[in-house]
Amino acid sequence: MINFIPYTGDPFELYRNAVEAKKDKEGKESLTLIEKDVKAEYEKYNVAFTHKRVHSLLPATTFTDNNRKLLKGLYGSKKKIVKDIREWIDSHNKRTYLRKCPYCTLSNAGTTEHILPKEKYPEFAINALNLLPCCSICNTKKGEDVTTPDGKPFIINYYYDALPDEQYLFVDICIDVHGCPNFEYRLDNSNGIDKEKFELIKRHFEKLGLLERFKTEAAACYTEIENIIQVDLKEKDDLSRCLEKLKNTALMDAVEYGSNHWKVVLKLALAESEIYKEYLNKKIIDEK
Repeated sequence: MINFIPYTGDPFELYRNAVEAKKDKEGKESLTLIEKDVKAEYEKYNVAFTHKRVHSLLPATTFTDNNRKLLKGLYGSKKKIVKDIREWIDSHNKRTYLRKCPYCTLSNAGTTEHILPKEKYPEFAINALNLLPCCSICNTKKGEDVTTPDGKPFIINYYYDALPDEQYLFVDICIDVHGCPNFEYRLDNSNGIDKEKFELIKRHFEKLGLLERFKTEAAACYTEIENIIQVDLKEKDDLSRCLEKLKNTALMDAVEYGSNHWKVVLKLALAESEIYKEYLNKKIIDEK
């Protein structure tokens, strides 16, 4: 998981351009009449963003139902403004060429999701600071709820919630009854991450069901990892060196993907597990 660079231009200028580009004359006039009110909401968003408190914003109450419909209608995945914002995000952020969802790092980011949902906050439907690439699974699981009953955010804001370098995601490895490696992901704060930050990470993982999703993905990709080890074993015939290579590869991947990427921690766990080393040794003996 990595942080994203937020849009550095003026989000309200993008909004004005989108209104100006509207072909519906009546709708354009209605939106022009509420421009000052929308600008005031954008200014509130900017302040909340600066103080890392976007989740604390309340939906605007000054807009009519028709205003809300028009504001929400400015958004559309095929509309130029959304494409332009998405292009800016993709071109200014590390690793976005992979098109992976930042919320889970598992699936393709095929949608552009609203940090504050557009149904409740139509005034921010095309606010560039309120949009982030996302996969459809996370978008659905995230839902419309922004905060817990006591006002804490459910989801990490990848624009300003700085992700810790310390490891908080771990994998426990065991050998199941069929003699195959099995993986259980867990969160652990043994490395002393700020308590409030760790609680946010826990809420994020729970809301999106990430531990179970990581486990499923790990089972699917594990064969590829073992095959690489088997090829190295045939070339070097030294299990310890092969596992050391796996560990070094994981550490190199961590520079790009982050130290808590699900695949990075899986490789590290495999490389350092005595249980897994015994499993491979037994497999080597059985195959001789």
